[in-house]
Amino acid sequence: MMLSPSWHLVQYKTNVYVIDILGAGHFEDFKEFMNCHGKCIENISLLVRPGTYVGTYFLTNANIDIVGDCDIEINSSTKAIDKDPTVIFTNTLDGIKNTFEFLICKVSMKRLSVYGEIVHAVACKVTDIKLTECCFVSKKNTSLCAVGSSKLYCKRCRSVGGYNGVVTGKNTSANLTDCFISEMNGNGIKATDETEMISLKHCTVTKCQQQGLFVFYGAKKAKVQNSRFEGNCPFEIGMASIQVKNCRLLVKNTYVGHYGKSVGIAIEGGCGIFDNVIIENCDIGIMVQAKLEIKNCFLYSCYYGIQVDKVEKGIVVLENNTITKCSGEIAVIGDTTFPTFKGEKKHNIILFPSFHDDQMKAKIDGSNDTYNKVCDHCSLQFQNSSKTLKACSACKMRYYCSSKCQQKEWKLHKINCARYVKAKKVIKKTQQYVNENKDSNNYIEPSHITRCDKIVTATEEVMEVKPVILLVVVMILSMLLVIYSIISN
Repeated sequence: MMLSPSWHLVQYKTNVYVIDILGAGHFEDFKEFMNCHGKCIENISLLVRPGTYVGTYFLTNANIDIVGDCDIEINSSTKAIDKDPTVIFTNTLDGIKNTFEFLICKVSMKRLSVYGEIVHAVACKVTDIKLTECCFVSKKNTSLCAVGSSKLYCKRCRSVGGYNGVVTGKNTSANLTDCFISEMNGNGIKATDETEMISLKHCTVTKCQQQGLFVFYGAKKAKVQNSRFEGNCPFEIGMASIQVKNCRLLVKNTYVGHYGKSVGIAIEGGCGIFDNVIIENCDIGIMVQAKLEIKNCFLYSCYYGIQVDKVEKGIVVLENNTITKCSGEIAVIGDTTFPTFKGEKKHNIILFPSFHDDQMKAKIDGSNDTYNKVCDHCSLQFQNSSKTLKACSACKMRYYCSSKCQQKEWKLHKINCARYVKAKKVIKKTQQYVNENKDSNNYIEPSHITRCDKIVTATEEVMEVKPVILLVVVMILSMLLVIYSIISN
């Protein structure tokens, strides 16, 4: 037994059963073991020799330790196992959908490959489960599913080529360390249904067709540290490699990279801190709809570095960030709170009161469609009524059904009302410039840019420079004339 490559991993060395498909152990398969011990398991270790086995269902209050008796290789880059272990479990039994299913257990699994041929590879409920150096894959559903007050710990595990990698549910916490998840047809990791906590440390999530990490439906906390997300959701516009809704999110010392039109990190509702995060090659680096602090981050080669939209509560604080080779550094959409800068670094802000919102488009164009028949405060609709809404007299961008709604909305709207007025003037002036000069050899492409609080355009910059130059020339000529007259006399 001491010659076993995995004997040092066995937890209960005084109560060990060897399962060997060649008949060299106590049992040849799990079915034989369960027939003998299935109803009286208590603090037991199972040492499983290489081969292919059928999984089983555990319903017990016992501590169960399942160890694959095989060697493994660790990838030097991801720190996870490099290949699937040679101790393999699948599911071909009628009536049991999951390869391994645990209920009210404390489970430890090491050096196993678990494949879900029907539903999940591993499913647990009201269970504490620790997986070390394991592979779990389900091509039809979730590879590893933990729900119902379970506690999940994964270390140096691997999941490649399934549908969803890890899914957590109600009152469950999950901690993943040095794990590698790749090539999922769905999500890499999904936390839903009031998950208490999802934590990733030194993890790699790549090439998933949907989000690498998706946290929603009441999940409470998410932490991502020293991890790497690359090439996720390549074909889905608007999806994010890390996408979180109504949650507390911490992302630190993490890399996020794309090769398509996806978003790097999107946070909607809740609050968060992003510290020392590198994001590159995204349509939008960070999409913000929440109270958020972004510091020491590097955003490279994105269409927009940061987009701030619909932040009504709290503020977005930017400190010591680098945004380079982006078409726009920061985009602010509609009625929202402008970011607050800390430190010496400031960034150009593009104000979009209209271009990304169909409702704003209709209003800035003045078109009389259904959007102009929705109150901007109470959302009361008048599509089938002859009643017309009254627009804000200053910006003509917000519509209200009554003076009460307008007064209630004013506290939020007054911040942007003046900006709308300025933006409309800039847009009108820019369009006029384009129409008059687009065929000219000296045409300069205009860009709608606000530097801190001031909205300017490239057109205005050119128009502002000309009078200054002219004034300088006049002053020089005047001085020359004075000098000439003095010399002549």
